[in-house]
Amino acid sequence: VVILVDVQNIGSADADDVRIEIYFYPKQAPTDNEVATSEDWLGFEFDEGENTWIYSLYDKTTNIKSANQKSIASDDWLIKGGEWYVEVRADYDDDDDNGKILEPNENNNDARYSELLRVKPDLAIDSMRIDSKYAGNPASSVPNIDDIVTFTVTVSNTGAADVNGARLYITADSSEDNEVLKDRTNKDYVDFDVDAGETTDVRFRWKAVEEEWTTFRAEINPVCDDFGIFECETAGDGFSPETGHM
Repeated sequence: VVILVDVQNIGSADADDVRIEIYFYPKQAPTDNEVATSEDWLGFEFDEGENTWIYSLYDKTTNIKSANQKSIASDDWLIKGGEWYVEVRADYDDDDDNGKILEPNENNNDARYSELLRVKPDLAIDSMRIDSKYAGNPASSVPNIDDIVTFTVTVSNTGAADVNGARLYITADSSEDNEVLKDRTNKDYVDFDVDAGETTDVRFRWKAVEEEWTTFRAEINPVCDDFGIFECETAGDGFSPETGHM
């Protein structure tokens, strides 16, 4: 992404050595410890004016004649998943609130893009299938206790951000309740990754247990409370109260 900015000099005098900055920062500011320990925040610097961690895309000086404007293009922004504000400011000085250029109006030297940039994944289940020998109605074969039954779920990420560590759950109705199945390693879910714009097959291998099972259902990144995922901080695709399911 390249940010394009027009900076005007509406005054009656030429302006020399005008400092122009273009930068972005997250809606949810990281902690100092996160910045110090996570590679996600490489290149971010704490900005006193914004009182948060920012990443600079452009920071240069230019001359702008009276009643003229300069068009500025930022460096390339390799945008990552998240929610971002983008701002531009002119004539900012860490040591002087009014900057280095004396102006009749010092309150029009910064601007923020009007929309919060949401760069997020959007997971969707395209299909769900079971081992062919157990498929059909009636099925040609019924699994025995401890047989491995493989559910293959095709998941697409139609969003703009990659997903790492998404979770696939399989639920089914027993004679008593709707239950979350466990895979052959006794986990409730299978982890998977899928890049933006990509599709992947995720396999959940269930060790069959004695019961009458119906209505098998796939869930990806479900609403945390529904599955008792206490360590989960987000919902749905990590960003939504809804869950992908089939």
